[in-house]
Amino acid sequence: MPTPKKPKALKVLTGTFKQSRELENEMEIAPLKKIPNPPEDFAGIALSTWIKTARILHESGVLTEGDLYALEGFCRIREQLLEAESELRSEGLVIHTAVGTTVKNPLCTIVNECRSQFIKFSAVLGLDPASRTKIQGPKKEKPKTGFSSLKNVK
Repeated sequence: MPTPKKPKALKVLTGTFKQSRELENEMEIAPLKKIPNPPEDFAGIALSTWIKTARILHESGVLTEGDLYALEGFCRIREQLLEAESELRSEGLVIHTAVGTTVKNPLCTIVNECRSQFIKFSAVLGLDPASRTKIQGPKKEKPKTGFSSLKNVK
């Protein structure tokens, strides 16, 4: 499967943008002006994850309307992962069947699948270390000191 095409804004942020290789009318989604409300059914872990992650993405200037479904999936998967890990800790890595054999707890598979999806959502949202190195946030102005006005004095 080929690598998906990067959006123009991401290419600009990573420093790989070249006008000659771009479409003239590429779709662009503006960053959201305020942090959106979480889905109505969110509670507990999913809700706290939404609040924290949406704030991080919004303050970084990268949260758009198009990211909301990925953010929702990220929050739901994190909740499922933490619940499955909690149950796995209480039940153990192996279980005993009705016939007396010992087998791997099916929760191990659920935890591994949730972790895999969590990592993918993290990368899509730019929340993992590897993805963050590819995205450059908006430039922040350096605070002016008393000496900065002396630069232009001759």
